[in-house]
Amino acid sequence: MNRTLKGFWASMWPRGDFANLHSAWRMHQSWRELPSLCDGLASLLEAGLPIQAALAHLRDNPLHVHQQAFVNAARAGIDRGMTLAQAWQNQIPPLLFTMLEAGEKAGQTVQVLKTWTRHAEERRTWFNQFIRLFSYPAVLLVTLTVLLVFMGQTVLPSFMHMYDELGFPVSNSLRTALYTVQAVPKALAGLALGSALFAAAIHLASANRYSAWNWIDIHLPGRKIRQLVRTRLFCTLLYLLLDSGIPVSHAVGILKRYSRPGWLSPASKAIEQKILAGIPLSSAFAGPWHEVLPLFLTWSEQTGDLVVAVSRVQTVTSQELTRRLQRISRVAEPLTLLVMGALVAVTMTALFAPMYDLTNVLASGAGG
Repeated sequence: MNRTLKGFWASMWPRGDFANLHSAWRMHQSWRELPSLCDGLASLLEAGLPIQAALAHLRDNPLHVHQQAFVNAARAGIDRGMTLAQAWQNQIPPLLFTMLEAGEKAGQTVQVLKTWTRHAEERRTWFNQFIRLFSYPAVLLVTLTVLLVFMGQTVLPSFMHMYDELGFPVSNSLRTALYTVQAVPKALAGLALGSALFAAAIHLASANRYSAWNWIDIHLPGRKIRQLVRTRLFCTLLYLLLDSGIPVSHAVGILKRYSRPGWLSPASKAIEQKILAGIPLSSAFAGPWHEVLPLFLTWSEQTGDLVVAVSRVQTVTSQELTRRLQRISRVAEPLTLLVMGALVAVTMTALFAPMYDLTNVLASGAGG
């Protein structure tokens, strides 16, 4: 059990335990500033400046504190005879290190830096689009929960107390409304907790490749979206390596060493074995991918341009994934509004119906 939990946390966090979460967070924060630095360095190198002069120019300009640390580490390493990849080895993402190492050997440092910058910016843009798509339904759901808690804990109990003070019986509609608005937030909290536990269990199963994962992966709803996500990520990583001048067999060999996400290593290992066995690419890449991947791989076997084929698969899957998420968001927003409106309508009816009854009773008493 302890080993299972350790494996779970190792798959959830970059460094594997809570003691290193802060340092991992700081590292990822520094990586956020890396694309703009790589873009500036690539522009200077492309203009013909030696790398020492380019780094000195960057150092003399206003930089973020993390960017300044990258520049200082690069200058210190290069002064000691290191390459840029070696100077940054313990500070940059492993994929960028592999690309830089291969690019510097092939004389393509500028191209590698530009490719990495473009990839990082596209990833950030796509993430922001994802957040925008689902932020509005999430805000509505949170607002609904807060409103129900307020009604159930403050407003409706106050009305019930007022009825008791006046000596009138509390109507069934008011009692039903009180039970409803008190039960719904608890149900939402239980649903959120259950979803989180279910997601954690799925993540644990996929990261450790338990035997039940294959059945879950096939029968769990959303398989098409998972295929799109995997194909997009795999083709993005493969394109970055291929565009750096790394052969395809070596590239998938590099990807099989990555433990996150859990499906990447076994999938890359299977592809590498098939390529080394001489199987054509369209057959070697057979697996749980989106159907567009084998089509472009067959096209690349005819044209000999695998880099372009993988890049186009990444573009097509990104566009398709965005369209699917937009459709989900368009359905989720009105459903959330309908649920919120229905619950508010029930609450308002439960509030005003007893008040109307109370008014009629008082009016009848005054008339008698």
